Formats: sequence, structure tokens, C-alpha cells
Amino acid sequence: MRTQIQITLLISISSLLLVQQTQGQPRGDLIGGTPVVGTNTAASASSQNTNTTDVASIGFDLLSGYIIALTDELESNTNRTAWADKQINDMIPPVIKAFDGKKVVLEGFMLPTDYDTHGKVVQFIVMKNQMSCCYGGPTQIHEFASVKVHGPGVNSVMDVPVRVKGVLHVGPHRENGRLTDVYRMEAESVTEASAF
Repeated sequence: MRTQIQITLLISISSLLLVQQTQGQPRGDLIGGTPVVGTNTAASASSQNTNTTDVASIGFDLLSGYIIALTDELESNTNRTAWADKQINDMIPPVIKAFDGKKVVLEGFMLPTDYDTHGKVVQFIVMKNQMSCCYGGPTQIHEFASVKVHGPGVNSVMDVPVRVKGVLHVGPHRENGRLTDVYRMEAESVTEASAF
């Protein structure tokens, strides 16, 4: 119990150190054609946003900075999904659960999973790093977020990091009883990280 409290405290402190302030006009595909001007001004990742232009900047060092021990029964459970989802939810630290339903900016590498009829990306996975995608070990369930683009699709950007701004959803998500992700985002904008 003491170790769990220490880990939670360490993650809380880490989240305060991970927040970045970014200014400037982003470049890249903006969904809906509306430019977003320097909105990433969150003072603390754990603070409540009081201004609608404040957005918490979080990273995979926070989102994947804890141990998530998945068994076969937790990953693929068609008979007791509520039980399995509770076990997984209990592994996610409260500091991360606090971002559920909040607008955030998340940086990572894009892996497109669905395109529109014009060849634009409408769904993708944003991952902690490229190496775990194709060349390294398997990506852990908390090292990526599934992203759905709201509005027109965006260009595929796979060789450089991207920044995804949108609403983050935290918690297990299943398709046909199989765990597909623990992080999902509804993207408002997707820009190259080097654009800032």
C-alpha cells in the first residue's frame, strides 16, 4: 500500500514537471479550417482549466509511466468485461484519470488506420515512439492513443512527431470483448510537432 502511494505521488509530481507552454501559430492541417493560435498555456497538468483556450499538454512519459499488467483474461474477456475493465481501470493512476473528458495536446508518432475517399487520414494511432510500431517490441496498451479526426481528414505524417489537440478519453475500450485501447482522442487539430 505504501509503495502504491509513493508511486501515485511520484506520478503526480512528474505530471507537474511535464507540462509545457507553447506559443506561436501551428502549421499543418487544421480541422474545419479554423486556425488555432497558441492555445497551449496550461500552468499545471493537474489543474482545472478555467479559460476555454487553456489546454493541458501531456506526454507519453506520463501516460505510460506506470505498470499495467495485462493477463490474457483482462485483454480478451467476453464473459466478464465489466470485471476485466474494473481491474484495468484500477491500474490507471488517478492523475491520468483526471484528464478523462478534458482537452489536451498529446505529442507522438502517427500510424494511420483509416482514410477518407480523398486519401486523407480520418483515424490513426498516436504512439509513444516509432520504434515500437514496426521494428521494436510490441507497443504496450498505454503507449498509444486511438484518434478519430473531427471534420475533414488530415495529411499522413509518419516520419516526424505530431501534436494532436482534442478531447482525451481514459479507460478500457473493447471491440468484440477484446481490449483495443485505454486512451482515445477526438482530434480538433493535428500539426507537425516541429511546427511549434
